[in-house]
Amino acid sequence: MRVLFSMACVAAFAGLVGCGGGGGGSDSTPTLTTTVTINGAAAVANAAGQFVTQPGDTVEITPSQGSDWTTTASDGAALSLRNPSVSSTKWTAQILNGATGAATYTVSAKATANAGLTKATVLSVAGGDARNGTYRVYAASALQYLLTFDFNANVYTLANADGTGPVSDTFASDASEPGTYLFKSDRITSNTNASRFRVTTDAIVGAFPFTDPVATGTVYAVKPFLAARKLVTVAAELDGLYNRLGIQRTASSELSQITQTQFSAGGTVYKLCNDSSIYNIANCPPASVVTYTVATTDVPGVWLITNVADATDSGRFAMARIGDQNVYLSAGATLSTPGRYVLRVGVQDTPVWTTTAVGYGSSTAGSWGRVNFTSTGNTRNAVGTDGTASSSTNVFSGMSATGPAGMRQIPAGASSYFATYNGKLFAIVGASNATTGGYFQLNLLD
Repeated sequence: MRVLFSMACVAAFAGLVGCGGGGGGSDSTPTLTTTVTINGAAAVANAAGQFVTQPGDTVEITPSQGSDWTTTASDGAALSLRNPSVSSTKWTAQILNGATGAATYTVSAKATANAGLTKATVLSVAGGDARNGTYRVYAASALQYLLTFDFNANVYTLANADGTGPVSDTFASDASEPGTYLFKSDRITSNTNASRFRVTTDAIVGAFPFTDPVATGTVYAVKPFLAARKLVTVAAELDGLYNRLGIQRTASSELSQITQTQFSAGGTVYKLCNDSSIYNIANCPPASVVTYTVATTDVPGVWLITNVADATDSGRFAMARIGDQNVYLSAGATLSTPGRYVLRVGVQDTPVWTTTAVGYGSSTAGSWGRVNFTSTGNTRNAVGTDGTASSSTNVFSGMSATGPAGMRQIPAGASSYFATYNGKLFAIVGASNATTGGYFQLNLLD
């Protein structure tokens, strides 16, 4: 038996029927017939002779005699198969559509015993969910990943930033929290599943049990992440003031970074205020201003910054476009200090904070919660991986006159936290000390 099968297309069967004559004789014409089921139910072709399917449907085609198979897709289609199973007696697969436009997928059968007998079954595959696709992940584990979602089949695939080591599983809607989804993973062994996510246009905010790069051995820890698929690729669109919150992790310590940064000169110059006090760029002491050049890289939407005074101080970042806002993202191992991993999230300076909003998100403590947000403070009701519920209330204090206008302190004092906001995201980081250093919380506001 020779089976011809293309993973990029869908196959169809042709059928032959017999007819008989009277008058004491017979004339039998060999035929090949097929039956088609969709999700286990018998299917009937429409007036155009096509079988209408939705992305994620499982199609099964059974020929009346042993057949070989070939497949073709319409031009420009983004169709693929999951769990295909092909033999001379049956063709079955789950049909996926990675684009929002409809496409056709043709499965052609050719009788093994008679190559002249063929049959084509044409599947009309509806457009896929607009949220489907691959997102670049920046995680509070301080690593980057690629996360691919199929909202038609409720399946995700997580891979390393270079595409290696993919793992796949399913996700499901959280019936108790509309708009929130629960990840399924064999990494989740806790009583309560805090690995969840929420979706906005071209971005996802959530938590997942990522590999911990600073732990001994293979350890998974639930950490917040922001995943984006719409990245700024034009340098001039980088320009602006950004309040950047970050954490840095080693095997022995967790620290924080709170600073204001600025892109200027058509996205070719990047400055940050590297000072123990938190200044805005305009008031940053000259000796604390660090200046970088900005250049493209081999990855569209990923940029390289290099310290003009120290070329060993360099790193890559992406600028996600979420709604009408730019969001600075960077994560991974630092080149200058082996064993140190960082996460940086920066939002455009937003001096006036909204009066009210509701959001959901995760923290590095592993909890998932709902945030009720106002211009003067917020409350958060959360649940940890051990099932423990918690509630907290924050009161926002403005920064000093020389501090970033779009940043707030919670509360004033040494063991405090700092928050930033851009209308879509609300983030909190702990002050860089032994008590609060390394704490990071990220919420997506509705």
